[in-house]
Amino acid sequence: MKALRFLIIEDDKYFRLTLREILKDFGIIEEATTTAEAQEKLKNSVYDVVLTDIELGDDNGVDLIPLIRKNHEHCLVVSSYESDDFIERAYERGAKHYLSKNQLKQQLPVYIQKVLQQKGSHFESFLRDEFVTSDPELVGELKRLSEINFKNQTLTISGPTGTGKSLLGKLIHEMTYGAKSPLVHLNCSEVPENLLESELFGHEKGAFTGADQKKDGKLKLASGGTLFLDEVGTMPMSMQQKLLKAIDEKSFYPVGATSPIKTEFTLISATCEDLQKKIAEGNFREDLYYRLSGFHFDLKPLAQRLGDIELLIRKIQKSSLRRFPNYHFLVQLFFIITS
Repeated sequence: MKALRFLIIEDDKYFRLTLREILKDFGIIEEATTTAEAQEKLKNSVYDVVLTDIELGDDNGVDLIPLIRKNHEHCLVVSSYESDDFIERAYERGAKHYLSKNQLKQQLPVYIQKVLQQKGSHFESFLRDEFVTSDPELVGELKRLSEINFKNQTLTISGPTGTGKSLLGKLIHEMTYGAKSPLVHLNCSEVPENLLESELFGHEKGAFTGADQKKDGKLKLASGGTLFLDEVGTMPMSMQQKLLKAIDEKSFYPVGATSPIKTEFTLISATCEDLQKKIAEGNFREDLYYRLSGFHFDLKPLAQRLGDIELLIRKIQKSSLRRFPNYHFLVQLFFIITS
């Protein structure tokens, strides 16, 4: 799988070809030749690295930098201009780096290698500090999953309680959007059925008894980031239909509202239940199941990862139980002991 995703914003056809030649071995490449085209791509996709020229016809590529930085970590300005004024302006707007076109073949590969190392370090620290496993097959599957671009996509994570579904959702969110974007969590099994609609969609003041003030729902709060729906299999059928409509239309009505709210986010659903069985029993909508499972990942139960038991015990021994930083390890150990 290609490791990085690039967007080249450049109106010079021959220079685009030069950049493609340099970047072809590092990942997937898309192009935009105008600021309008670039804005559309930046709105609908996420990239690891965006490269923009300063001059784009009558437009100025530097003006795109704030938009690029809004959702994308690495913004490179590439230009034939090497004056301090141009360089200073690019950095002031938020560029990560400024490269001269005359030195790209030497400098750009070095910079991209550093980006790759940063992504690898994030994944390695996740395995070292949060998700405890030594299972080589699972590590390989997790690494491949972490390389997928999940912006505005749907993913279902299945597996027994305590296997790390929430931790995996956090990794995917951070690899897609970065830690600063919203990651909104809702456990569907913990919210009473009569309050679930308000939790998801929000409500207007006075919409029902007790609604003494306006409340934003999880779908709105997750806009520009990730909504993590835990125990999605427990969601009532009436709410399943409303959720499906909101996902399809990318908009929803808060309870008591007359105007829709538009929102876009990555939707990660987690379940320890067999959703196919629930569909057969008439307790889960088949159309919602396929809508939620744009991607599907099944986490191995701990009974199939016996080599992780020693790692979990060592992790607990090194931690103070009084100030234990991550309860997931205790949950995992509990299910090992009681299985």
